[in-house]
Amino acid sequence: MFDDPAPQGQDRWTTAESRPPSSRRTSAQLFLAPGVDTPTWGTLLALDIEQFSHRNTPEQHSLQRALQAVFDNAVQSCGIQPKHVSIEDGGDGSLIALLPATVPLERVLATLPRALLEALRDLNRLASPQAQLRLRAALHTGAVAHDHHGWTGASRDQVARMVNAPALRAALTSEPGFPMAFLISDAAFRSLVPPNTAAGYAQVTVDGLSDQEMRAWVSVPGMSDPERLLAAVARQQQTQASRQDVLGDQGLRGGKPRAG
Repeated sequence: MFDDPAPQGQDRWTTAESRPPSSRRTSAQLFLAPGVDTPTWGTLLALDIEQFSHRNTPEQHSLQRALQAVFDNAVQSCGIQPKHVSIEDGGDGSLIALLPATVPLERVLATLPRALLEALRDLNRLASPQAQLRLRAALHTGAVAHDHHGWTGASRDQVARMVNAPALRAALTSEPGFPMAFLISDAAFRSLVPPNTAAGYAQVTVDGLSDQEMRAWVSVPGMSDPERLLAAVARQQQTQASRQDVLGDQGLRGGKPRAG
């Protein structure tokens, strides 16, 4: 979470670490002047707990703590210190994290999906049925700015939309034996996902900004049958198309998926 705004004339420290002396600043640490800061480029990761609003209050508190523990363990497995990651509470069981720009996106994509999967499995192995944690995850890159009310920018808004994409929801719902589904923006996928691993992804269309559609890539980490994922996403999108025909356009977007 972000700290309270700094007194006027002081920088604002937004990582988990207390604000250190200026002599200790590094490129991975965000110092933000009062008002809107200069946009910062980085990797944005959104995580959202499945069926969070259907849980009672004690269960929600437990799941929120579990989400933070899973996230911390996963980023540490990728060689990232949690204190160098800025986190925004997205509400309703979600968070958006800005990973430090010093961490190459190649490393994030190569290690983070598997690290999240392993952290979730470790947690759920010891958890009761009511405390099982299942996540939707979305990854995007771009610039964000910051003021005293939180982050701003198209990239932040886009990753928030991605984590709620119907195709991502369908991927997770269709595979109850797996604790996570992962969505990657097209730009990150095409430039960085190795060709020999692309077969595990389905190309889908999700809502972009300004009512425009955006191509993205969805996977279920650990799943060995990507064709089953393609079929599940296709069924979901056909259902959404049928609903639009009956009810009119409700802002849901479809599109024919295909294998990577």
